[in-house]
Amino acid sequence: MVVVFLYVRGCVMCCVSWFYYNKKALTPTRKTFILCSFIRVFLLYYVHMLISTPSFDPQFTAPDFTLTDVISGDAITKSGYVTNQPYVVAFICNHCPYVQEIITEFASIAKNLQSKDIAVIAVMSNDYSFVAMDSPEHMREFAQMSKFTFPYLVDEDQSVADDFGAVCTPDFFGFAADHTMQFRGRINDLEASMTKIKESGTTEISQHPSKGCSIKWK
Repeated sequence: MVVVFLYVRGCVMCCVSWFYYNKKALTPTRKTFILCSFIRVFLLYYVHMLISTPSFDPQFTAPDFTLTDVISGDAITKSGYVTNQPYVVAFICNHCPYVQEIITEFASIAKNLQSKDIAVIAVMSNDYSFVAMDSPEHMREFAQMSKFTFPYLVDEDQSVADDFGAVCTPDFFGFAADHTMQFRGRINDLEASMTKIKESGTTEISQHPSKGCSIKWK
């Protein structure tokens, strides 16, 4: 709702600016102001553009990867961190309001899943040269503030997001111990689905698309 409000407000500002200054001489300064207003709306829309995830693909097998954990500073390899157990790979970031809205809940769910021997990994794949709030330094602060009990990995070259087909933040993937995808959906369905996957290797629980900010590709 905050994003919608900001987007609408930006559109209104552009329209008001356009009609107001059309009644006066369009000096270079006024033209610049109008142009900046439109650019501001475009950037706001791009940064917070709402994307929905596709359905899970049971034919997809999670690839291995090695990324740096901003919390410990260590290189984490998925095949070394996940040992014959179901696991979650969550693509998140710091700046996205959709992530911020659910991050406390996700940290709590992750802790519950870990207590059931279900591994959790979070990955940040955004181009942080475009969104400074997603830099590794801010990732570390975000993880500490949110009390993460799992690694928060930075995907510098965005290859992991590309390999997984991640499209937005948050984008939750759930895998069985054999690395086949069994879940891709919203946080509301995550814990129950992963618990079922732990018990039987699959889940029949209804899955609904996750929605969030588009990944900021380089």
